[in-house]
Amino acid sequence: MNTVSISDRKKKLLKIIIGVSVAGVILFIVLVSVILNLVINQQFYENRLGLNWWTYLTMDNAAILWCPLVAIGVLAGVVTALIPTSSSTLNLIYKMMRRNRPSRMKCLIWNYAVVAGVGGLAAGWTIGFFFDAGFGIFVANYANISYSFFPTLFAALGYPLNPGTMDINVLFAYTYILRPFILLAIGAIMVKIALDLINAFAFRGERGANPLKTAGMIAFIISLAFFIWWLFLPNGAYDVVKAAVVLPIIICFFASLVIGSIFYIAGVINPSRYRGERYYKPLIALAIIALIILPASFFIVAGVKSLYREANWNQWTWDTKLSTQIETTRTAAGLNNFTKLTTQQLLDNQSTWGTKDEDIIPHIRTFDYQASRLKMVNKIGTNWEELADSDIHYIDGSEYWIAPRTIRSSGALDLDWVQDHLIYTHSRGFVALNPVTGDHIPLSSYETTFGVPYNSSIYFGELPDNGYTILNETRYHEIEKITYQGAPDISLKGFLNWWYIDEWGFKTGNETHYLIKRNINDRIGGILLPHMVIGDDPYLVFDKNNSKMYYCVDIILDIPSFSRYMEADIVRWLGVVLVDTALGTMNFYLYNNSYADLPYDFLQIYIDMYNWEEMPDWLVPQLKYPEILIEYQLEIDYTYHVTDSDTWRSGEDFFERPSATDYHHIIYDVGYGPTYVGASIVEFSEATIGNLVGFYIVENGGNSSFLGRVTFYRNGTLGQTEMIGLNVATSAYSQKDANFLELLSVPRFGNFLIYPLANSLYYVIPVYETTGEGIETLMRVALVNAFDPGTMGIGNNITHAYNSLNVTTEVPPGVLSLNVVSAPAFITEGEYEDLEILINNGYTTQSFNVSLEISTGYALFNVSFAGQEITPEVGGGFYNYSIANLTLLETQYTGLIPQISGLITGGQPFSPVNYVVNLFNETGHLIDSKPRTAYIYP
Repeated sequence: MNTVSISDRKKKLLKIIIGVSVAGVILFIVLVSVILNLVINQQFYENRLGLNWWTYLTMDNAAILWCPLVAIGVLAGVVTALIPTSSSTLNLIYKMMRRNRPSRMKCLIWNYAVVAGVGGLAAGWTIGFFFDAGFGIFVANYANISYSFFPTLFAALGYPLNPGTMDINVLFAYTYILRPFILLAIGAIMVKIALDLINAFAFRGERGANPLKTAGMIAFIISLAFFIWWLFLPNGAYDVVKAAVVLPIIICFFASLVIGSIFYIAGVINPSRYRGERYYKPLIALAIIALIILPASFFIVAGVKSLYREANWNQWTWDTKLSTQIETTRTAAGLNNFTKLTTQQLLDNQSTWGTKDEDIIPHIRTFDYQASRLKMVNKIGTNWEELADSDIHYIDGSEYWIAPRTIRSSGALDLDWVQDHLIYTHSRGFVALNPVTGDHIPLSSYETTFGVPYNSSIYFGELPDNGYTILNETRYHEIEKITYQGAPDISLKGFLNWWYIDEWGFKTGNETHYLIKRNINDRIGGILLPHMVIGDDPYLVFDKNNSKMYYCVDIILDIPSFSRYMEADIVRWLGVVLVDTALGTMNFYLYNNSYADLPYDFLQIYIDMYNWEEMPDWLVPQLKYPEILIEYQLEIDYTYHVTDSDTWRSGEDFFERPSATDYHHIIYDVGYGPTYVGASIVEFSEATIGNLVGFYIVENGGNSSFLGRVTFYRNGTLGQTEMIGLNVATSAYSQKDANFLELLSVPRFGNFLIYPLANSLYYVIPVYETTGEGIETLMRVALVNAFDPGTMGIGNNITHAYNSLNVTTEVPPGVLSLNVVSAPAFITEGEYEDLEILINNGYTTQSFNVSLEISTGYALFNVSFAGQEITPEVGGGFYNYSIANLTLLETQYTGLIPQISGLITGGQPFSPVNYVVNLFNETGHLIDSKPRTAYIYP
């Protein structure tokens, strides 16, 4: 027996040793990994940005230290208030283990060490990091926002009854700081009561049932549920009917608390009187019925009021809730600077500025994302690269499709460790395409156009994450024998370096230099405060003067709404971060309007916590207002642009974006010449026929003074529009060009864009066909008038489509010019002499019909052209010999040789005869004229 006993003891000891060893190894690995991660991030952001990463991670210790301390204090207070020498949890555990009830000392240790200590630590970190309480404390301390418990709590809980007193700073402190810890306390109390109820049922046989105490505890739980409801009321929005529910909730909280207290105290003072099964169900039922009837009476009041809501809608709903909600929502979403103009004002502004169709037509892009992407992919030329997302770029007045090259993922390439971490370190430049013609930009033109070679190395960009790249390893060379020229991101040595390298043959304690976080989202994202968001569409920008290329990454503020009066998140464009693609440096550049546009004081922290710089002059013209931000803002404006109660009530003026469209960056004229903008068209929401209401124009960096300005150009009046929708436009074109479309095997309509042309608005509809190797070829371009689908131009490109409109164009001086190359000084009577005339069209995209006229005050000439006599028209005392309907193509010089002969009739021989050669456009407007003099010999 002793041998067996010793053997069992050894087995238990061995199990303990193995368990402790395994736990120790796991703990060691976790600790080393955590420490290594802390060291790497701290060093990285100090090296690259001069920022203390620990401050941003822990919210200056608020999330990692102060939140757990507060949570431990809260739970310790709950434990103290709920008899720390007893534990329902331990009672249940001991009962399941068939052991006697735990001692008071064990309960005391359990409650303070485990529940308050460990539980508080876990709850504090959870609240601090995942529920942003640490962020709230950090911001409140920085912005001097008071979060004293009772003043803040009472102020916030009073907002539902008096919304006019709401202070957004107080509501912020209450929502982010106070309420999470109050809910922690309530949750702990409810768990304690629930466990007590379970214990009461579990030990009924031993101790006997106490229905009064049980009913009281159920009432307490109901009371706490009402209190939780009350805690969330400050974040609501209230009209008269909904406000009528607020007071019943508060009364129900106190009533259920009082009922529960009466039941519970009675059960404690005289437990034997109502002990037994026969009282159990009746008393619990009585408590529940009381707690249902009481609040029901108050909710009936709200229900009665709701019957009168329709009759009093303006006073009860609009005045008390919606008007404030609209104003607060527009402020939060940053819509207050949106302007509204009519489509006619857009056309008038262009006319005032003097912009002509010929200024816009060369910039109308007919190759959309899909058509251009297919052509660009074929230019990769290597098996280890692929194209990142392609974007429209604006450089020196022109647009380009540009797609950076990036390394394919190690999984796709089947790379080994050496290839992944030492050889495939960078990609080679980018691919560019003309969005108007669909032609690739010649490689020889890249430095002229963009300021950098086509194969500029990209070490930092939209790369797959390989963990790290080692720099000072001399046994291998980077791909294409190129060597990284910048500073390392981090350097490690000793044990941490040995641990970090995950290939045994390369592990070393010697100092090693690394590049890490080479994907721009990882690189920037690790240092951003909560609710700072990276834009979803990074793009390349070029400093041509210094031959530098950067990734431009938008930084957007997006704080979730914490009030139902604020039906939008608090969103703003803070600025951009430029990441040098070759060296990895990062610079924060502030959007010019950020300082003035932050609506609340506590948001200033997002400006002050970073080393924001002023945007350089070369950068601004290339900037795009963040697409993800403007699309969100427009979604809000579709509804919350309505500020009239009757219009809101009718719902006739809410908008939506047509499903077949997107937000596009184009070159446009909004009244001061062609510039770089974003455009989005809208129609009436849920309309049977999707007629176009208008379009939003968002100004990008083409003009730095107006960067971020948003204008809505609207047609028609409230609830009405004269513009046709996309379906009507495409249907009209499809019918007009049906024979041609039938010849295409797989036609596809491209982006639907709308441009002001020919003193009106036209849909631009490109048509593609897929040809060999998956390439899409532009087959047609249609221009469909947005007011009259019968007015349409169709051609093989945008110029031909425009010309087929037969637009009458008023030509500014100097575009068409006239030159009399040679004219006879003397004309023999009855004989013809040559008059050589040259007409010039200076437009590159527009043809004209012109007329030539020779005008004299006396009937002294006979004029012929191409062998035909010209009969003069007499008017105003002049004889006008016209050569009409001459077609002058783009950038064309047309030479004409009319013949003239002189007559003596009506004049004196040898006397000078003055005549004028005039050039008219097709509307009869005089463009140019050249006077000449001739002598007629008898």
